[in-house]
Amino acid sequence: MKKPKKSDVKYYGYGVEVISRCTEDYRSPEEFGEWRESWDNHLKGIARLGVEHPDVVSIHDIPRGEDAWVVWVEYSSGDSFGQSARGYTEIIGIFRKADYDAAEELQRGLKQTVSYDFKNRTNWHEYKIETSDGQVFESGFASWTGYFERLDNVYIDRVTVV
Repeated sequence: MKKPKKSDVKYYGYGVEVISRCTEDYRSPEEFGEWRESWDNHLKGIARLGVEHPDVVSIHDIPRGEDAWVVWVEYSSGDSFGQSARGYTEIIGIFRKADYDAAEELQRGLKQTVSYDFKNRTNWHEYKIETSDGQVFESGFASWTGYFERLDNVYIDRVTVV
């Protein structure tokens, strides 16, 4: 069977909300002083099908009322003076309920994006992960691979499509 061209593939968009709550916020009073933040994050538990500006797209048209799996990352960032622990999140993929194994494949692949070769920095921010359900996840820059960034967690959470 011939593999379809990228332009022939239909994508479905989903809105997935991350609820973030700041649990610590410290700023030293002097100019260029130290600072720190800590955040707790979780998914709202729903994925809205057909939103105008989706947070994630999929080749799968998951019907409303069905459960699905969302793969998302939580990462920290900062500068020379401080860090925002778990201050940033990114929704990476959504999978049908029956495709949990594919969601785990994406999760494993994303965890490997932090083990890059500092000596040969060629394309060290990029990733391309193909999962067994036919999806391809590709980025020219993984936000958690910068100088001050670190990947904290890669989650798989259940949501209901509405």
